[in-house]
Amino acid sequence: MKEITHKQAIHRQYLQSPLWRSVRKNALIQFGEICAKCGGYGTDVHHLTYERVGGNELIEDLQVLCRDCHEALHTIERSTQRSNSKQKIGKKRKGATVGEIISHLNKKQKEIIEKTFLCPLFSILNAPTIDGHESREMAKKMLDIDFILGGAKLNPFLSKKELTSYIN
Repeated sequence: MKEITHKQAIHRQYLQSPLWRSVRKNALIQFGEICAKCGGYGTDVHHLTYERVGGNELIEDLQVLCRDCHEALHTIERSTQRSNSKQKIGKKRKGATVGEIISHLNKKQKEIIEKTFLCPLFSILNAPTIDGHESREMAKKMLDIDFILGGAKLNPFLSKKELTSYIN
């Protein structure tokens, strides 16, 4: 198991403090116990930024998430940090392939996308249609990523025959 940094240890200590419990409670009162990603029941409070911590958080710095969405978000963040450190990218933008997106979405998020677009997840995320584009945008929002690496590009000019053969 990877050792944690001093900064991570301090943050973990803060998350156990009465001050954080107060900040967390205020966020739950402000936003309700509704996950900002999937709309389900959520009681995890996530920092959108770490610029202001230690009781200095603005309410806009926080969001309420369910446990599954919170874990998925941190998983994709860790994955992106590893690839960014390997590539020595200065600006921290988060991206993922369609395959990574599928593996990071939790069961509830996958069901939401499939029910919204009435299509199997893999097919809709790879479709070069407007629905495919919208499904990828929905997945990006759920996982808080900036872009999708590779995959289908939007082609609104597909004929019905081409579209049918693509999906089947």
